[in-house]
Amino acid sequence: MNLYINDKYIRILKSDESYSGPVPEQVFDSLTGLKAAQLKGNVLLTQSSDIDLQTLLGWIEYKKLPGLDAVICQTKDYEKSKSFIKSQFRIVKAAGGLVAKDGRFLMMFRLGKWDLPKGKLDKGEKTKDAAIREVKEECSIEVELQDKLCTTWHTYIQEGRRILKKTSWYTMVCTDDSHMEPQYVEHIDELRWMTAAECDIALKNSYRSIQGVFDALKARRATP
Repeated sequence: MNLYINDKYIRILKSDESYSGPVPEQVFDSLTGLKAAQLKGNVLLTQSSDIDLQTLLGWIEYKKLPGLDAVICQTKDYEKSKSFIKSQFRIVKAAGGLVAKDGRFLMMFRLGKWDLPKGKLDKGEKTKDAAIREVKEECSIEVELQDKLCTTWHTYIQEGRRILKKTSWYTMVCTDDSHMEPQYVEHIDELRWMTAAECDIALKNSYRSIQGVFDALKARRATP
């Protein structure tokens, strides 16, 4: 489970699941006896409990971890931990697309950051259909859906309620961009086809969840 809170990254793993990300700078069994200010860089918790997860949520939501980059939480009961996280929020489902054309990817500049097209599901709508619809609405292009890439979870506060948005991401190929235009009412200022190298630069001014989508693509391509 890839979770993003205030642009901090928490990954929930099964205790026997291998982790192939950045080498942790700190390794602890749990958060017992620790203070928020002690967590720096990439942290690995090898025996995470629901109490640890609840503590992390509180610390990150109240921005008490300025030096933290990511926390990898290994847990003996993955499904229980995942259910606990979900129980702390109202779940909202969304879908989006990573669209490619001639070796380039479609990025959008929205609210001061580079982003990808995505949006909430309509009632009764399937995630695949929502992903295609959102791309068409926000970018005015035609696409062909390929396959599921990854799922991200990120949180925000809306009208005093804690929201956890589950976004299903799909790879897509653009079949017609002759009428491409940003959906200005959704605060999209620019659409741009970028090379992988240009995307890496753009992602420095983006969200961690969007970086996670590209990381998923790189991991897939690296798999034999």
